[in-house]
Amino acid sequence: MPIQRLLLLAVLGAMVAPAQFLVRVEQNGQAFTSSNGSVLGFNSTGVGQTSSAVVRVTYLGQTRATFAAIPQLIGSKDFSTSALEPVALRTSIPLQPLETLTFTLRYTPTITEAAVGQFTWTYTEEPRGGTTGPAVSGALAFTLTGTAPSLVVSSTLADANATPLASGATVTLPETLVNSNTDVTISITNRGSGSGQVNAINLTGTGFQLLAVPLLPFTLASGTELRFGVRFTPRIPGAATASLKITLDKTEHTTTIQGSALLSAFTYELLRDGVAAPLALNGLVAFGDVRVGERSSLVIQFRNVATLPSVINNILLGGTGFSITEGPFVPLTLQPQEVRTFTLNYAPVEPVTSTVRLLIGNDTFMVTGRGMGAQLRYSYAVGGVDVPVTTNSVSFPPLSTGQTASVAFTVSNRGTAAGSVVSVGVLDTRGVFRLRSLPALPATVDPDGRFTFLVDFTPLVAGQATTTLVIDGIGFVLNGFSSAPPPLPSYQFTGASGVQQPFQQPSFGLSLNAPYPQALRGVLTLSITPENFVTDPAVQFSTGGRSVAFTIPANSREAVFPSGATRLQLQTGTVAGTIVIEPTFLTENGTDLTPPTPTRLSLSIPRTAPVLLSARVSTRTATGLSINVTGYATGRSLTSLEFEFKGDESTSLGTARFTVSVSAEALVWFQSAASQALGSQFTVDVPFTLRLDGGSSPPATDITARLKSVTVRAVSDLGPSNTLQVAIQ
Repeated sequence: MPIQRLLLLAVLGAMVAPAQFLVRVEQNGQAFTSSNGSVLGFNSTGVGQTSSAVVRVTYLGQTRATFAAIPQLIGSKDFSTSALEPVALRTSIPLQPLETLTFTLRYTPTITEAAVGQFTWTYTEEPRGGTTGPAVSGALAFTLTGTAPSLVVSSTLADANATPLASGATVTLPETLVNSNTDVTISITNRGSGSGQVNAINLTGTGFQLLAVPLLPFTLASGTELRFGVRFTPRIPGAATASLKITLDKTEHTTTIQGSALLSAFTYELLRDGVAAPLALNGLVAFGDVRVGERSSLVIQFRNVATLPSVINNILLGGTGFSITEGPFVPLTLQPQEVRTFTLNYAPVEPVTSTVRLLIGNDTFMVTGRGMGAQLRYSYAVGGVDVPVTTNSVSFPPLSTGQTASVAFTVSNRGTAAGSVVSVGVLDTRGVFRLRSLPALPATVDPDGRFTFLVDFTPLVAGQATTTLVIDGIGFVLNGFSSAPPPLPSYQFTGASGVQQPFQQPSFGLSLNAPYPQALRGVLTLSITPENFVTDPAVQFSTGGRSVAFTIPANSREAVFPSGATRLQLQTGTVAGTIVIEPTFLTENGTDLTPPTPTRLSLSIPRTAPVLLSARVSTRTATGLSINVTGYATGRSLTSLEFEFKGDESTSLGTARFTVSVSAEALVWFQSAASQALGSQFTVDVPFTLRLDGGSSPPATDITARLKSVTVRAVSDLGPSNTLQVAIQ
């Protein structure tokens, strides 16, 4: 440290002479080096606010400097110094090398104009080198300048002049319409000599907001101005208040802003037949019921209830049937309490309820009226979709010949009075277009009422088909288009096939190999090819006869017979031959889809040996009996019958087996007309006479009682039949 001090003294000694001082100033929280004779500036924050500077003077000479007891301060009285205070009074103030003299300079402005002062403190410095020469005299001097801001807050409304605002003052805004804006400009002007600072701007209050506020803090130089806005945008009518707080340097400036909101600058009345009634904003102006072609009028009266002149820029009304007459020209300026009127008219052109908007300046009203009269409207529905008839044309969906498409045609009354429909018909005479479910005519259609009927389109041939639907003289063109039905898919018979046994009832079904989109109907026809030219009448369907109708529902495969079943039985009869079943297929409208070479079901009844169905003792006496045999022979031939008798245990039959030739009888029978009704069935009654060995039987002896049973069998050229055993009681 001593070496540094000597070097410092050496440097300073080389720079100043004869008296040398280091002047340091602390001001506004900052320290800086000044010089003897320099200017010290003070910027107060306002009148009465003190700005200070602490001055430290360090003697850099090599002898001693002695300051006078009292410094001199001249100029503005707003400057002061601690060196003049009693505690600082001394006879003199000696400073040895590197010793420091400290004092404070202050500026407390009483006005905002700039101030100037002079601070002077004399001193004497002893000769150097210990000489006895005269002391050197000098003075420590500073020129003092002082400034202070004067921040003035003002308000400006619209084109008016600025009005100064003292803290606590109130700014009253003009009446403001709800949802519109009123702005006030706030200005802060610095009319003082020094700069001032705006530290904060705060606004509280519903419906108020700040506009164009600069970045804070903001410094205002002397003679400059800061402007920002306050906007009042009310959402509800009534009074509103806001508080504006501005922090200026270290003081707070408050202003109250008062606003008042109106729903409208105007009040309205509705004059009907000379009677006035209040009309609220957004209210309803109702004309009521007016017949189509007639006219009704109302008068709207409006008054300016604001405290200032108010302007109406427009009077607008939309909608068919509504008009304004006897109205003022716009834009229109109304003085306070001034009244104007205009006439509102409603002349409906159609029987509907109409609602339109009436706009008077910024005020809105709803205007309604109902035209009285019937208004018939026409529509049709196809596939669940409603189609308004706007071009008097009805189109059916495309379909194939044989199908039927239906549309539901609706007559509705969209008017306000009842209407009627007297006649409904189509001009088609071929049955392609038909009406169904018509109401009783004439039909009354009430307002919002309707009636619906069906129109069917069933094309007979492929191509375009048109006709006219006429409703009370109004024609609607009906358009339909059809294409040829798709070809029939292949089909098959299910169930019985091939060789079948006679005298049976096999079942079968008919099935398409793929579903068909349309409903089908058809007939099965049975034909017989016998082997011996005789057709058995018993061969027929179980439903009776040799033809049977069937249906196949749309998009299905199985044929359905009259019983509702998908299987059908037939009787095979008793005559050898071939049974053929052939189908025909038609669409619902009669289009034949039967293939040129239809698939047939062929059942074969073969030639077989005779079949005995029953045998019984038809008559019986003590000495004889008759055996009745019933059966059939598919070949319609029979050669013999074989009988074998069995006696009881006490009887020994001499002849037990008999063969009876029936060839001649069978030939006669099967060639007779009576046999053709029975196919190949036959009934034979064969009598037998019994006697005991050795002669004729005694009359009192019951020979047949000794017989237990007889076995019967028939024989033809195809072989023997089955055997039947008959008990003899």
